[in-house]
Amino acid sequence: HDHGASFVVYGVYKGAIEQTKYTWAYNDNADWTAPELRAGDHFVQREGEIAFFLPGEIHKTSAVGDDPPVVLRLEAQLLDRVARHRYNIERSEALTHS
Repeated sequence: HDHGASFVVYGVYKGAIEQTKYTWAYNDNADWTAPELRAGDHFVQREGEIAFFLPGEIHKTSAVGDDPPVVLRLEAQLLDRVARHRYNIERSEALTHS
């Protein structure tokens, strides 16, 4: 998913989460109108750590470990009022999220 035109900061209070950032990329022989999503930076956030995502950055957040993490998310604006997307990684599709 992305956060549209908003930045977001994730802080882990308890447990851990895995963050993976994605970028649009083109194959050398591919049609320029058909980019694909490729995984980029990948890291685990542990208790006391923060990570920020700039407007438009695509990322996936997953829980790590057996216990559910407690995560604080600071949004620059109310996300229910911002146009944003969810992504199907396998099909390299962007879907409008409401």
